[in-house]
Amino acid sequence: MLELRASDVVIRESLRELVSLGLARAEDKCRYRLDPTKPALADMVGRLELLYRERQVTVIEAIFARPEDALQSFAGSFKIKRD
Repeated sequence: MLELRASDVVIRESLRELVSLGLARAEDKCRYRLDPTKPALADMVGRLELLYRERQVTVIEAIFARPEDALQSFAGSFKIKRD
């Protein structure tokens, strides 16, 4: 990837978090590789990759949605509509 549109601090913290969660590993000081450490994580990453190919906009919206928006949307799916 040639360019990321985020601050260096955000990128470093995000990469550190991915490593701590067992989703990535550092190859050297500046390079990281997606490398799930557990089969369940690898399966989840694979399913996410497939979902991203099929519904890219939906996945991107979910990533950037504010947590309260996501919670509101989930709660809204249980509303009973009256005719």
